Amino acid sequence: LLSADPANRAPLTWEVMEPSPPTNAEKQRRIRRASQTLACLEWMAPNFRKLHPVGAELPQECVSLMSPSFLSDQFDTMYNVPGYREWFLRQDLRPSYEFHRRFLQHLQQRENGRRWVLKAPTHTFVLST
Repeated sequence: LLSADPANRAPLTWEVMEPSPPTNAEKQRRIRRASQTLACLEWMAPNFRKLHPVGAELPQECVSLMSPSFLSDQFDTMYNVPGYREWFLRQDLRPSYEFHRRFLQHLQQRENGRRWVLKAPTHTFVLST
């Protein structure tokens, strides 16, 4: 809802999947690839979209932006990783948030300075970060 305001901007699913700012032609190819990946999700979890709307051009939770640092609660949410949650909660997440910030700066380099609207459950664990 907050990202519907034209003054705001949320990371879109296709941007999170393939973040390098593309040319206009490449942008359309990336959107199609993201849609194909999401079709796989529909096949694996047919009711998922009823619980959490997803689409190539819809806002995406920014938890995916933290995954490359291996400091993301996405791992134990999506996979069976015994002990990860306990380990994760003991970590200094500043390096993960530094990567997160750079990722957003990378996406924003061709933008007009709109405010970022971000959403991820991880943020509630580390508000002091």
